[in-house]
Amino acid sequence: MSNDAPVIEITEPAIMVIINRKYRVGMSEEELFGVASGNWVVGKRREKAEYVFAVANGIVKQVYTIERWVPTITNKGQITNRWIFEGDIAENLQHYVGGSIERYVVQGAQNPVKYINC
Repeated sequence: MSNDAPVIEITEPAIMVIINRKYRVGMSEEELFGVASGNWVVGKRREKAEYVFAVANGIVKQVYTIERWVPTITNKGQITNRWIFEGDIAENLQHYVGGSIERYVVQGAQNPVKYINC
């Protein structure tokens, strides 16, 4: 976690996705969206979320509006329990970008998905 990033409090119904493994400095907006949008194991609560927060190393890298969730389909045509969201950059929530999510971190948590206010 970066000590100089402001700690944020998210008030919107959102899903936070941790993209540490796939994130790299200098990614384009398209690359970042590609990493953030896809293949998450999310339950019905996803329908209550309005935004996705893409987080790497404890810092919000981007916030997206959720237009809809689409199930992932295997190459054999079977629907999986994983989902991809479609959406755009949430221009109204750019004040969160660069903020620290330290208040939402649970030590030892393994799930890369966290529901907030939903």
